[in-house]
Amino acid sequence: MSREASAARFYAVLAALLFTAACAWIGAALFAPLEGGLPAAAPRPETEAKQLRGVLLREELLLPADAFPDAREGRRLSAAETGLAAGRYYSESDGYAFLSPADAEELSPAALDVLLALPPERSDGARLVTGWDCRYAALFEGADAPAVGTRCRLRFDGAAEPLEALVLRASQDETGRTALLFRLTAGAEALDRERFADAEIVS
Repeated sequence: MSREASAARFYAVLAALLFTAACAWIGAALFAPLEGGLPAAAPRPETEAKQLRGVLLREELLLPADAFPDAREGRRLSAAETGLAAGRYYSESDGYAFLSPADAEELSPAALDVLLALPPERSDGARLVTGWDCRYAALFEGADAPAVGTRCRLRFDGAAEPLEALVLRASQDETGRTALLFRLTAGAEALDRERFADAEIVS
């Protein structure tokens, strides 16, 4: 290789090195403010959960344990089939078939305490859940309880989807505790196996 060719290659390599160094210096100058990483995103303000603890109230009939042995769980039977009333059949009772929406007519935190503390009665029979109306009487934990007439959605523990509800009554005692009565307007049959339940107001 001639001396001229060697010199040309040397200067080409030197130019490439100088270009690389210049790029590195410029990059360091431009991105120095980001050495500590991107600024942390501002935390989202936490909203206070509106929690409920209460009891589900339905119209139910207690049946003999051997009533309708061929009926499927949750199947709706006609009045002609039962000889009593139309309803959804369940082969087991939790002992609280005596409760009904009428038990929350005079709702207050003290009255709700009594409902929540009631012991079960007979639980050795089947039951028939009549009608589609279901009430949920619950103690409200938190601030800003929904007013009477408010439509909202309740997410019950273990339930896949929230249920539509309407606030029928609200009562507050001298200590600030609030009792609410909801009417579940659709999908209440999903809670036929539940009695004492926790829920959250999601909207």
